[in-house]
Amino acid sequence: MEALIGISYVVFERYFKAGYNSFQILFNSRYNSKISGTEVIKELADVIGKMNPLNVVDLSNPTHTVLVEVVRNVICLSVVKDYAKLKKYNLLACAGIEDVTEKTPAAAEEMKSDVEEADVGGQGDVPSELEVAEDQDGEEDAMSTGLEYDGGDS
Repeated sequence: MEALIGISYVVFERYFKAGYNSFQILFNSRYNSKISGTEVIKELADVIGKMNPLNVVDLSNPTHTVLVEVVRNVICLSVVKDYAKLKKYNLLACAGIEDVTEKTPAAAEEMKSDVEEADVGGQGDVPSELEVAEDQDGEEDAMSTGLEYDGGDS
């Protein structure tokens, strides 16, 4: 925990040292039950408060969000701006595009049939591993789709 607090001063200085800032702290833990989320949130909030007493907690519309992700024995610490306003940086939600999983079963089936109609041959537009074409001289050249042809005998 001491290492997290020490590095948090370095990370937070850029965002919370001067001015009036509202913030929230989000904690997520995966495959780790040793680190308490409430303890981490309390300690990080104390660090932000010590840096500048004008910083306030705002859980509904903060200017900055501190993201703490714990995966096994690794802790990731980030500060992002307008996280709630930008819908957690979800590009589809920001663009107003509805989620495909929310479509009705009939619409999902229609989308599936459209894909099947477009792919009549079963392979679609997927090129073979190595195609050979003739150039203007009548010689064969290799056109690769991921393979390099050096012209040597294999």
